[in-house]
Amino acid sequence: MRDSSKPPLLPSALLTELLKRKLFPADLRRERGGDIHTAVSFFDGEGKHYFLKYGSASESGDAFLAEGRGLWHLAKAIEKNQAEGDFCLVPRPLACQGRGQYAFLLLPYIERGLPDKAFWEHFGRALAVLHRIAAEAYGFPFDNFIGRLLQSNRRHRLWSDFYAEERLLPQGSSALDAGLFGKADMKLLETLVSRLSDLLPEEGPQLIHGDLWSGNFLCDQQGRSWLIDPAPYYGHREMDLAMSRLFGGFDEAFYSAYREAFPLIPAYGERQGLYQLYYLLVHLNLFGRAYYRKVRELLEFYT
Repeated sequence: MRDSSKPPLLPSALLTELLKRKLFPADLRRERGGDIHTAVSFFDGEGKHYFLKYGSASESGDAFLAEGRGLWHLAKAIEKNQAEGDFCLVPRPLACQGRGQYAFLLLPYIERGLPDKAFWEHFGRALAVLHRIAAEAYGFPFDNFIGRLLQSNRRHRLWSDFYAEERLLPQGSSALDAGLFGKADMKLLETLVSRLSDLLPEEGPQLIHGDLWSGNFLCDQQGRSWLIDPAPYYGHREMDLAMSRLFGGFDEAFYSAYREAFPLIPAYGERQGLYQLYYLLVHLNLFGRAYYRKVRELLEFYT
């Protein structure tokens, strides 16, 4: 009987064919990953270090393909628009497979470092550079995932319309269908949605990470910031900032550097909970009723 505490190993032939080098699956090391996929790292026969996420194609295939495309889009956009000085790095996918027995996403391994004040200042300025990358409409060229939930990125001209139709209402409907939400809760959400054009400022579509909590960036050994596990789209930069504060927040040096590089729209603090509502609805749908109380409090506050 297989030891369930260890990840199942990919067939060596699959990776050997992929990298054209001799690999040793027994040397796979388990890494921190998501709630759905297995994450491992390994060295090839030439000493190069790789990070691999994999799972069954039926559960992970579409998510890996979307994540690979999202990483590539972020990397290319930053490369095209980066200014001299600080900018975020993004690992470029080396290979991605979404069909067959296994789905996987292969990335270069990033050696972690310890973030200090200089890192947080760099990261704040670098995120501001990302947020200055603009588009003509809110949305993205393709849909993607936040956790294991599909995230629609259908384009809209107004931010309030996008946030209502592609973010809040779909999550509310999912919660209602799953019995995590009542009809009264959905009515409150619909009332809030009807007021969004008065509550949310327009600043133009900006490229955002989309799921910027402490587990979705890295500090490398050179003190540089890397964005990982994105759910990107052209939205409002306040989404990233609100998510970054939802579970404890980042070092204050990050926020100070960001504000200096890209000043906030007045009264952002009054809107922060409104943006966090989306992420709490996502957590409600992913993890259950433990998040209901906070969702209800925000709905009542903003209506």
